[in-house]
Amino acid sequence: MHATIRRFKLAPGSQPRVIKHFEGFVQQVRKVPGFQSYYLIEDGPSDLVIVTVFTDPGGSQMSNILVNDYIRAHINDAVEPSSSSDGTVCALASFADPR
Repeated sequence: MHATIRRFKLAPGSQPRVIKHFEGFVQQVRKVPGFQSYYLIEDGPSDLVIVTVFTDPGGSQMSNILVNDYIRAHINDAVEPSSSSDGTVCALASFADPR
């Protein structure tokens, strides 16, 4: 599995609007081959984190293109990407996968 973590700085007061847009974006990213999961995490009043997990790096790369295009088209005035990283998932534990 392959994961990407993206951090975003938000314009003051824009968090509710940006969250609504990213909640809608999940419908696009789940269509990417190899999609496993998508997490939108509120990290204070002006920061958001998105974690996406795919079965392979190709899905993560496609997701990066989609999210950048989505931001430019819908919320470019409110979002500033601050960092991203990606890599192979080395360990996993979840309720759905009790290994």
